[in-house]
Parts: sequence; C-alpha cells; structure tokens
Amino acid sequence: PSPAPFGFEWTLAHALGLFLFSAYVKEISGEYLEMNFVEEVLRWKSTRGRYRAEKTSFILENYLTPTAAAAGAGSGARTEEGEETTAGEAGTAKSNGNSAAPAAEAAKAATPKRSEIVEYDLLREPSDFAPDEVKEIRSSADPTRTCVGVGGSVLDDLLARADKLRNAPGYDYLSAGADPEKGRGNERDSSRNLKRSLRNLSMVSNGLPENLFDEAELLVSEKLREKHWSGFQKSEQHTKLLNFLWFRDRKVVEEDFFVMRVLGRGGFGLVTGA
Repeated sequence: PSPAPFGFEWTLAHALGLFLFSAYVKEISGEYLEMNFVEEVLRWKSTRGRYRAEKTSFILENYLTPTAAAAGAGSGARTEEGEETTAGEAGTAKSNGNSAAPAAEAAKAATPKRSEIVEYDLLREPSDFAPDEVKEIRSSADPTRTCVGVGGSVLDDLLARADKLRNAPGYDYLSAGADPEKGRGNERDSSRNLKRSLRNLSMVSNGLPENLFDEAELLVSEKLREKHWSGFQKSEQHTKLLNFLWFRDRKVVEEDFFVMRVLGRGGFGLVTGA
C-alpha cells in the first residue's frame, strides 16, 4: 500500500523531504551518525562494480563494525568492583589509571565525519516490510554493538551475506585508500595483482543482494522516526516543505494572470497599462 500523504515514509520518498528532514536532525539534535548511515545506504543502492565494493566497505567499517567503546562496554566501562562508571566519574577513573576515558576518546575520533546531502535526487523509497516484520527487526536494536544501534540477528545476517566480499583478495585495499597504480613497494607485479583483485571485487560486489542493508536501514530509520519525526513536524523545515509542495501542485488558473493593453511606444519600448 502507498504511504499516507505527509507521513514519515511519504516525506522521505521526496528528495526535498529527505533533505529537509536530514538538515533538521543534524542541526537540531546534533546526532548525525544515524542520518548519515541512511543516506549512505541510499547512495549504495545506485552503485555498481568497484564503486559498490568501495561503498560496501565504507558502510561496514564506519557504521556496522563494533567501535572501541562498544568493545569495551562490558569491561573498560566498569570499575574493578564491577560497578559501572558514570560520565561524572570519568575524570576520576582516568586519574586512577582507568583506560575507559582514552578508549572513549579513541572511539569518538574513529567515528565518521558528518556529511551533507549534495545530490538533488537522493530519496528513500517507502519500506515494504509488514508490521510484524518491522517489530521483529526493531527487536535487534543494540546500541552497544555499533554506533548506529544495529545488532542482533540483523547485523549477524548482514555480515554473513557480505562475507564473500569481505574475504575476497584485495578487500583491504578498499579501506586503505592506496593508489592502485603504485602497488606494494611500487612493484609492477604487485600492481598487476592488485588490479586483478579489484576486478574480482567488482564482480563479487555485483553479486551482493540488492536488499543487503534493507533491514539495518529500516531499523535505523524507525529510530529516527521515533526520536525526531514529531519535532520535525513542528519545525521551520517542515513548513518550508509544505509550502513548496503546495505551490508545486497548485493548479494554475486564469486569475493568476492579468490583462495588459498596449498604450503606445515610448523611448524605451512599449507602454502598457492594466
């Protein structure tokens, strides 16, 4: 079924709606990771070949890999007595030699930078998951595993489906950002092998299922809806969206024009009057 007009799914299915909602989330809340993840998945859907391999690697490593803070959630964030440390106790813990604060700083530095939508046609197609499926997917939310809160069976299944690409020769290059013309040690043979690996990665990435990130994206989108949708509806960005849609869809009528008659010619052209 089609999404309800002016609802969450309907709004994000319009490029301007997604742009304004994204701007609201990032400017008002300052929480950009979840919104950027959704945007990267939407970009991923339009890629093929090596570009899809690179985008897959970027999403997995930046959003769906446990960070240092997540890895230390069960150990570094606790005292020797087994009590959890609070934000106010971080300074004391650091002075006592506890590594939780440095780990948190390292995790913060490792998170991807905030990005903005620069495309004019980036939009999110309405989800076709049934309500029961959405409920089951949302049960996989786990903020301790990844920076965007994707965990449980959703994360496990996604990583398993991407294993063929992750284990392919040359996959490490995708995150290294090296120049393929140089190769390892500037050796011609290494460069040739690297190019062969990249061609293989392109073929493997084309075999990835089109719905690879759908469940993870739905989980994050539902979190965004829950946290920010009601606020967005009261915002200036939402008013701008409604005004634009009203003028875009408004029917042009005769009253939008007025008749003018030529009175004569002046030194600078026609002289007209209403």
